[in-house]
Amino acid sequence: MVRKVEFPKKKGKFACWLSREEVKHLIEQCTESRDEEIILTLLASGLRVHEACKASSEDIFEDDRGLMIKIWGKNSRYREAPIPATLKTADLPITRKYNGIHRPISTNTALAWVKKAGKNLGCPELSPHDLRRSYASILLESNIDPTVIMEWLGWSSWETFRRFNMNVANPDFQKHEREKLNFLHTKQKMTNDSPDIIRGTRFSGGPARNFLSSMDVDHHIFDADIAVDLAHVVMLAEENIISKDNAKGILEALFSIHEMGFESLPPAEDVHAAIETAVVAKVGDSGGRMHTARSRNDEVSTCIRYQLRSDILSLLNSVLSLRETILSIAKSHTSTLIPGFTHLQSAQPSTLSHWLVSYYGSLERDTNRLFDAYSRINLSPLGSAAFAGTPFPINRERTATLLGFEGIIENTMDAVSSRDFLLESAAALCSLSITFSNMSEDLIFYSNKSFVEIDDDYASTSSIMPQKKNPDTLELIRAAAATTLATFSGTFTTLKGLPRAYNRDLQSATPYIWNSVEKMIDSADILSKIIETSTWNVELLSSSAGEGFSTATGVADTLAMAGIPFRKAHQIIAKSESNYENISFNFNKIMGSPLSEFCTQDSIESALDPAKNVDMRNSFGGPSPAAVLNSISNAKNNLKSDLVLYTNHKEKIDQSKEKLIQEAMSYLK
Repeated sequence: MVRKVEFPKKKGKFACWLSREEVKHLIEQCTESRDEEIILTLLASGLRVHEACKASSEDIFEDDRGLMIKIWGKNSRYREAPIPATLKTADLPITRKYNGIHRPISTNTALAWVKKAGKNLGCPELSPHDLRRSYASILLESNIDPTVIMEWLGWSSWETFRRFNMNVANPDFQKHEREKLNFLHTKQKMTNDSPDIIRGTRFSGGPARNFLSSMDVDHHIFDADIAVDLAHVVMLAEENIISKDNAKGILEALFSIHEMGFESLPPAEDVHAAIETAVVAKVGDSGGRMHTARSRNDEVSTCIRYQLRSDILSLLNSVLSLRETILSIAKSHTSTLIPGFTHLQSAQPSTLSHWLVSYYGSLERDTNRLFDAYSRINLSPLGSAAFAGTPFPINRERTATLLGFEGIIENTMDAVSSRDFLLESAAALCSLSITFSNMSEDLIFYSNKSFVEIDDDYASTSSIMPQKKNPDTLELIRAAAATTLATFSGTFTTLKGLPRAYNRDLQSATPYIWNSVEKMIDSADILSKIIETSTWNVELLSSSAGEGFSTATGVADTLAMAGIPFRKAHQIIAKSESNYENISFNFNKIMGSPLSEFCTQDSIESALDPAKNVDMRNSFGGPSPAAVLNSISNAKNNLKSDLVLYTNHKEKIDQSKEKLIQEAMSYLK
């Protein structure tokens, strides 16, 4: 039995003490049931509820490094982290079990549980961040290495851990705690009818407030908005448009708001208004200076571009991994025969490697389309204001550099009103989804013919027919093309006919793209695993390769190479069966001379053999083992170039983020 967890107050913070064995047991129960009390206990242990990941007791293991855990992140990747010997609580991801698959709980579910836990503890404003802060405070007081705590809580990129200053007794830390409590007290008094900093009192009420709001989808651009705010405020301070003291207060508030997370924002029409409202609540009226020389029009366009470029890079990473997997499997099957089809009728024998590389070629072009879209996404509209620029002496190039954009969109009206980059991205996603859908359909068809067996991890069964093994994941990937097509259609229809410059219609265009990108990332990752883990029935494939006289074209080619006009050879083979005697008979009947005068029996029988028939097709890009190996070699070179391009883009963005934080932090000293 797991002992009942107490929630003692410790210097104004809540704590929960569990042994490592108890954590293991809790995780086992969590992944096997939906017991909210277990989830609440884990939440109170300081768990990260918003990290898209999954975990089970199997993720805790021991090796020569000691007790370790796999911390799952996006795209089915994980990192291994040590569990310190002195660790009394655990920071493990939360999952539920759906249809035998561990999946993360939704944000809404997590928040509901946290609010319930907070209410039980007499702290209605308790958030996941509060639980993690309590956890960090206890660990610090236990003299655990702060770098270990930062690793466990993921507090590194925005330097939120700085406020602890490695000592919970530090006055700066205590001041921050008071600020947090004051902010929560202020937020608790607000309702959905309360005015945000932009609405004022005139536009704060009425039944259309929720209809106008985009907060239900703005969590996608929360990080982006904070980054855009940081860059804009730094630029304003550098150009002496606002004072250094004003900049310091605003930047401190922005770091604090980012640390508390999207869920801590006050009610507002959108994330931009919510963040500005929160800044003003923290630093007073001077916080309103952060919006000097800009509009929400250029702000939101910048945020969308900032976030979308990262999402496209994540998708590119997944597609590049898929291409790499395809080449790896293809290299192992250059001599594996498969039946080739046109109109789903037996056509010509080919190789499994040739089939795989055919999809590699499509994915390579899809990759190029995504890179092309990325280049036009990665431009900054910031500083365009509403659409007509600003009288302030701003430096648009500086904010573009701070945010890692390759350049700026010069015309301010064009900058805020155009969303063609969304349409181009949607088109690239649509093309990619068609490639995924076609490949999935082939695999479903091959599975039906028993040519391939999908690994159990990527298949499902029937609720009534126990013998069934269904390729459900492939069917969902195939269906994802409907989402991307709807995204393109919806984006196109929304943008069609809009007058210059900004219109609220544009608010409806963005949510489409987030859903499609996420589906394509998931599809690429799952498809890569399916290809990597599937088992091919080589013997059945080989025996099926020659069915339906699929070698007929090879025989006709052999006659043509012997001097017979191809159309005449086509006529002869069309009337023949797949054996030398019948071919010879029809040749003599149509041509009026024996076949032996033109070709040997060995050459005809060689063309009738599926393996030798494939070997004949050694033209550039053909299915013969030698030709496919050459294609794989060329493909590897292209993949290497694309990986370099992806890495360069990723490093530039990462470096710009680090530089932005450094610049902003320099004002806080």
